[in-house]
Amino acid sequence: MHIVLDTTELFRNPMLTGTQFTLLRTFIKRNTASLAIPAVVFEEAVNHFREHLAQHVKSAQRELRAVQDLLPTAELPELEVNQTDSVAEYRKYLQERIGELGGMVVEFESVQLGALIARALERRKPFDGEGRKGFRDAIIWETILTKLVADKNRKVALITGNSKDFGKEGRLHANLQNECIEAGGLETTVILYCGLSDFIDAEVKPNLEKLDAVVDSITKQGCYKDFAIGEFLDAYPAEFEQAISDYLGWDAGRPSNERFHLHTLGDLQISKEWTHLDVWKLDEDRLGCVLEVDGTADIQCLERKVGFFPDGDETFSTERLEDFDGSIRLKFETVVVLSSETGAIEDFHVAAHEAGYGPEWGIE
Repeated sequence: MHIVLDTTELFRNPMLTGTQFTLLRTFIKRNTASLAIPAVVFEEAVNHFREHLAQHVKSAQRELRAVQDLLPTAELPELEVNQTDSVAEYRKYLQERIGELGGMVVEFESVQLGALIARALERRKPFDGEGRKGFRDAIIWETILTKLVADKNRKVALITGNSKDFGKEGRLHANLQNECIEAGGLETTVILYCGLSDFIDAEVKPNLEKLDAVVDSITKQGCYKDFAIGEFLDAYPAEFEQAISDYLGWDAGRPSNERFHLHTLGDLQISKEWTHLDVWKLDEDRLGCVLEVDGTADIQCLERKVGFFPDGDETFSTERLEDFDGSIRLKFETVVVLSSETGAIEDFHVAAHEAGYGPEWGIE
């Protein structure tokens, strides 16, 4: 399998570190898989780093000047960052990190400008209906067609936060399926995944060796060596709050969440009773513990509501946004990387994936 990451995944995690990339690296090492980063995605990531670094440095310098104004006699350090050197160091780091993950940067020298122009003029996906938006997505797709699709024995997993530009529900748009066949592949060669989390759920987790003895220990005692679930859930409230903001925020970019749009987050309570637990062997030294828990939070937000009304033989729908101020229940998935020897936490990742209220959610 060729695993292709779109720009959205590198924007979310520019250093390609953390629990999800630990799981991805384990999958790549254990299977006939490789990570493929289109060169346009690589260059976009470097440019994104450049822009964000400049913004954060400028913001920090402004804050330091504000502190200096309040404390005129204090000797505060000056923040000076060599932008050119920092970007060059990041470019080198990113290239090396992709190699560590079992991947490579796929150049786009085989992508023909004429093919892109024809695709735009013919309004073919992944360009939009006017042939104006989608240039970078088109380069990614042409890179996949010319470099990866012809190998019929290997699937291509296209992981992108903009999956609707390429298809829906894991399947490519019909014209893109036909292009796969024309390029020497099959209509099912390329599979869409809406983000790295979806790929890990569908492909990585089922391929890991489950450790039922560790599950049994945690279930009966609430702990495994130095890892105690109750203490863990109490220790990281900020991470759970961030997971809520990521899931419900205006800029979350998750088509799975179209109901709530968060304004403010109040009191958060995480249940100590987990609803699902799995433990896998990552390698000889590490375990991966996946824990699903519930939580309740007080929020102020906009809620999207859909109404339906009949008109003759047809039924129409209307949408509106209403203010919501109250408690909701959320479901979280937490992946924790543990030391096999001691149970010490090496890394973890928290994500919210469902939210609701009302009697069916246990909230009146």
